[in-house]
Amino acid sequence: MTRRVTIQTPLGEQLQFRRLQGREDLSQLFALDVDLLSESKSIDPKALLGKHASVVVETEVGGRRYLDGIVTRFGLQGEDHRYYSYRLRLNPWLWLATRKSDFRVFQNKTVPDIIEEVLGKYGHPLQKRLTRAYRSWDYCVQYDETDCAFVSRLMEHEGIYYYHQHGAGQHTLTLADDIVASHSPLPGAAVIPFYPPEKAAVADKENIHAWELHQSIHS
Repeated sequence: MTRRVTIQTPLGEQLQFRRLQGREDLSQLFALDVDLLSESKSIDPKALLGKHASVVVETEVGGRRYLDGIVTRFGLQGEDHRYYSYRLRLNPWLWLATRKSDFRVFQNKTVPDIIEEVLGKYGHPLQKRLTRAYRSWDYCVQYDETDCAFVSRLMEHEGIYYYHQHGAGQHTLTLADDIVASHSPLPGAAVIPFYPPEKAAVADKENIHAWELHQSIHS
């Protein structure tokens, strides 16, 4: 069975999906580079920059999986037969918080409260899936840090991490503190088979084909 991958952008059918390469980790800003094709050689980057775009992947069970992000880079790559090749980069909306620094003082607030106050001004979805109670800080200072660096520092201090939940046309920054209770199974993919390198994977079947286990020293 052939499953389609498409892309949803403000330009509609003007851009067609060709290839996706990227990486997403816990407590990291994901970066997805998407190669696209178009019959037009004069697409205005301003029509896309700062806007949402969603890669749509048809799943094995007939559903859809979305990979959504903010377009932070867009450019013409060249000509490919009768089409023109473009590439855009998708980052989470939290990436916008890497572009703004500030000096602020917070008093008598918990870290989750501070995070909501700092990031709430960006106007994008934020969800807390926290299982613990957090102490109130008497005094907390953001001193010439980007908003992203500041909230990341506070989360690391309190043992909070984050991930992104993707949907059509949006993604939600989710704060978590429990690897089990703070997550839900991926719809239609609660169990994913693993095929080691010495065994051939079933064609067109979703699977994990590589697994690396590491340990590291922490203070």
